[in-house]
Amino acid sequence: MTDQQRGALARGVGSLVLSAGAGCGKTTVLAERFLQELEGDGARPLCSVVALTFTEKAARELRQRIRARCREKIEFGQAGEAAHWRTILRGLEAAPIGTFHEFCGQMLRSHAVESRIDPESVILDDSIARALRDQALRITLRAALSDQDLDLIDLAVDYGLGQIYDTLGELVGSTTRRDLETWVGQSPEQVLDLWRTLWEREGRPALLRQLSHAVRRCREALLPLNSVSPKLAARRAELLPLLDDVEAGNCPDSRLDELQQVARISDLRGKDVWPSPEIKEQIQKRLEKLREALAKTRRRLVWNPKLTEEEILSRRRLARLALKARHEYERLKEDRHGLDFDDLQLRFVELLREHPEIFNDSRRAEDRDGSMFEFILVDEFQDTDRLQSEILQRLGGSEFLNGRVFVVGDFKQSIYGFRGAEPAIFREWQETFPASGRRDLGENFRSVPGVIHFVNALYAECFGPSGTRRNQPEDRDDPPGELNRLAPMRDGLSNPRPVVEFLWADLESARSATGEATGPAKKSPRPKVKVQELRGAEAICLARHLRERLDQGWTIFDRKTKRTRFAGPGDVAFLFRAMTDVGPYESALAREGFDHHTVGGAAFFAQQEIHDVINVLSVVEDPLDEVAMAGALRSPFFSMSDNGLYWLATSFPGGLTAGLAGSESIENLSPTDRRQAIRARTLLASWRETKDRVPIAALLARILDESGYEAALVCEFLGPRKLANTRKLVSMARGFDRQGGFLVADFVAQLRAHRDDPPREEQASTSDEEGSSIRLMSIHQAKGLEFPIVVVPDLNRSSDQRNRLAATHPELGLVVRPSQAEPTEEDSNEEDDPGGGSLGWETYRAINREQEEQESLRLFYVATTRARDHLILSAGFPLDQEPKSTALRLLAERFDLKTGNCRASLPDGWPMPEVEVSIRVPPTDTETDREERSSKISHVPRKLSLDVLREAIERNLNPSVPGASLPDPTREPPPPAPLIDLNLVDGLSERSRRIDRLVRTIVNDPRLFRGESLSRIAARAAAIQVPAAHGILIREATRLLAPWLESDLFQQFRRLPEGSIRRGCEGSFAWQPEGRSATVLRGACDLMIRDPDDGWMPLVVSLGGLGQGSPLHFAACCLRLYLSARIAEGLELGPIRVGWLLDLGSRQVPHPMRIHNLGEASIEEGLALFHSAYESMYG
Repeated sequence: MTDQQRGALARGVGSLVLSAGAGCGKTTVLAERFLQELEGDGARPLCSVVALTFTEKAARELRQRIRARCREKIEFGQAGEAAHWRTILRGLEAAPIGTFHEFCGQMLRSHAVESRIDPESVILDDSIARALRDQALRITLRAALSDQDLDLIDLAVDYGLGQIYDTLGELVGSTTRRDLETWVGQSPEQVLDLWRTLWEREGRPALLRQLSHAVRRCREALLPLNSVSPKLAARRAELLPLLDDVEAGNCPDSRLDELQQVARISDLRGKDVWPSPEIKEQIQKRLEKLREALAKTRRRLVWNPKLTEEEILSRRRLARLALKARHEYERLKEDRHGLDFDDLQLRFVELLREHPEIFNDSRRAEDRDGSMFEFILVDEFQDTDRLQSEILQRLGGSEFLNGRVFVVGDFKQSIYGFRGAEPAIFREWQETFPASGRRDLGENFRSVPGVIHFVNALYAECFGPSGTRRNQPEDRDDPPGELNRLAPMRDGLSNPRPVVEFLWADLESARSATGEATGPAKKSPRPKVKVQELRGAEAICLARHLRERLDQGWTIFDRKTKRTRFAGPGDVAFLFRAMTDVGPYESALAREGFDHHTVGGAAFFAQQEIHDVINVLSVVEDPLDEVAMAGALRSPFFSMSDNGLYWLATSFPGGLTAGLAGSESIENLSPTDRRQAIRARTLLASWRETKDRVPIAALLARILDESGYEAALVCEFLGPRKLANTRKLVSMARGFDRQGGFLVADFVAQLRAHRDDPPREEQASTSDEEGSSIRLMSIHQAKGLEFPIVVVPDLNRSSDQRNRLAATHPELGLVVRPSQAEPTEEDSNEEDDPGGGSLGWETYRAINREQEEQESLRLFYVATTRARDHLILSAGFPLDQEPKSTALRLLAERFDLKTGNCRASLPDGWPMPEVEVSIRVPPTDTETDREERSSKISHVPRKLSLDVLREAIERNLNPSVPGASLPDPTREPPPPAPLIDLNLVDGLSERSRRIDRLVRTIVNDPRLFRGESLSRIAARAAAIQVPAAHGILIREATRLLAPWLESDLFQQFRRLPEGSIRRGCEGSFAWQPEGRSATVLRGACDLMIRDPDDGWMPLVVSLGGLGQGSPLHFAACCLRLYLSARIAEGLELGPIRVGWLLDLGSRQVPHPMRIHNLGEASIEEGLALFHSAYESMYG
């Protein structure tokens, strides 16, 4: 252990709060301190040492660390201590090591009488608690509507019933009954006084600090102007103190007026005033931005008394309704003998308040019965809320500061504000503890020095008190930046390139190259680029950059082998601020041939297989649910066609339900659809009979088994992932069953609620954390993890602004958005801010926005410190525009985004970070790109109206519909000509057929002959297959093609002049020898190649193995070659004399065959070979 870590473990210093930076070994220190309390003369009983964490995963990791250290002490410790540590090891599973909620639940059950709870009460899962809250809301609102409750009527008139329902749900789930009772009981005068106090103390300063970015930009331009003209020096001297006051948030209105007047340079004229025209223009633009931001802020500094009065009235109405819903929710929980997670902490705090004697440390040691806790350790303390802080203080008792508590945390990594975490608590505890009880860990064992130097330079002035950018608390005299500085303990990689990269997607340059963007000569304003366009461009550039780096060899350090090696896709992790726009990155990675696994977000309930299961369960529960019925019948559960659905829905007056019941009598149904309809009816009836007699999980497992749905999923793209998702749904149903008292209808209602408003439920994992796929996850999901290569994309993403009706604050209480004012955008480019808002709402907005910006910086810090070896920061945005996001604004202030040079002044002795910048241009609309996109888009179904679909089906199937093509009834139709589609009849297995299609698509791409990477072309080809080809097929296709790319024939083709290679010819040809019926052949070659001597030559790729594989496939390939010669001649490509048949199915190397005499005799011979192979294969 290092000196820092040993210092944190020194005994006799009293209670201790340890500030541990990212990657500094805090878990090791925590485990060591836990064991330290169990050894020596003052050893405590194992049951009296409590270790609390915030997640079950963290608790497991801590317990494993402690267990491993116990085994080490048994094996390598002194002989007399082995028995002691064996006893500790045996009792470790029962030791109080776990989450806050788990600990509170155990204490409540141990003191059930005092806490007034049922000892047999169950802990409700989040999904169950949510279902009960929804039920409570429905009961409350129905009763209020029935009673014509004026509170509900007035609120519904102002805001709408839907918003009221959603807001009440949030209030019931996030507030306590005591809070609601307090808000209901407060008089308007009390509320107004409270809001005024908070406005002056926190709201107004926070609102002024929102000008900080514009202020810092102005100061940055003014500070270097030392030796300048007297006029400019005087203006600079006036501005700088005003800017400091505004940024500190303590600027009175008079100073704001003064700044508004002084922040201009129109009166500073003359050539001798300014050092250069460029400096003048820069300062003028920045001062204009400051005046615009200041004008908007001044409008919000005035609050409207009338709107404030209305807000206070709406606040009381909403609180009264929420209190009624809360009472109903608690009644429903009592009926089920259940407690939700919030109840555990609330009831335990009440127990500590009402019965402090239970945990009173004044009792004699011999009277202790295990309920007394002598020492408490807390991990990730920065994520605590007020309730948890009170629990710890009450458990510590009078000895709270005298050696009873050991907490570890990092203010910079507090990112769970949406769960109620208050990072200010960590700072408050630091101030409460004496200097001897405050220690720091700043030695980083995770990241290479290049990453650490970058992180230090980026955050040197962040995370100060009161939301400022200064980073020292008032009682610290550290040099600037030292409080946040990490010391790298790892050696660097032997890599000449910087380990930190900026990657910017320059969409404007791409548009300029194609003439889409307005250039300097054009007077029209620049067209606004859509955010999704920028995000898509960035995703493409980022995926291509990763492909290039990985193909070139990307050095990382392998912790298992303790050696460097080249990275693979499994070493890369994408960390997102929000998972709502992860789609473009998934598509771009798939296009480049990367397997990926999306970990975080609400992706689970958005998956098609989950929708299918919900539809089937809905139909089992309610046979008259026509929408769910259509979805279930069309899904792989029953695989009915669109035509079949149409006839089922229109053949009887009762719709799909009646059609399914009478499917045998519907003549227009195809035999396949009829069989599927009868099968669906039988299975649904069977499942419906047992739905309420067996557990929900058993019913769902039976449905998946008897329908064959899981077998169908395995054959689809990402089949293993889809299969894992369905099994995860069965596991969720099993948890639902454990709660007891719920039916299928309740489970379906819960699944539908999650589908409409998805919770944070990730998809099931089909690979371990060290697999071969790129991981995409939220920054919250990555907390506590580390990765060799970290990519932080979408860096210019602005904060998501919710159109909220109400919000809560620990001191403001409940605040309500005034109904007269439309919700405004919170971002910096807001044009029309109404100003003069309600006092409570405006105070909350100002405080909340500052807190969100601070949390955005902490999120960014967590993301950047997950990287072990390499860090990539990426965004799609015009570099000549101001960044929108808090993170990118910080990056632009500290670094030059175009060069990567550090612009900030670093303290003496700090290494200067090295950054590599890649400004990439997204692909332009070249001809090949258009063809690729069109082929991909052609497989995407368009959304058509039901009327259009009905008309198309009837026109196709009913000759009486006007517009249908009708044959002449007086003329006898000729017998249909035999049709041989050579693209479909190939004699291959399904897997080989998919490989064959993928290989032919790759060969058909002219970029293959221009030297582009085979892996990249294969990835693009795989993405446009239907279904998309997965990684195994891509690897097989590249394995087959790679030897041919090294052959002399391929290199000969590459040396041909421009325009000598084109896509293959496709079409149909009627072959009719004299005296015989016609045979229609349909097919295509894969390429047309023009040789200087032989002219155009068709090339066909075969997987048949020249007789070693399928004879039918080989015969079909020969016929495709002959057919292509006839089609090419019809396209006036000249007489075709020679062709190539490229066999990739041989066991050794690709075997190209040069075929001569592609005339009519060849077609006759090919047909004979084809019919012979077909008869021998199928009879």
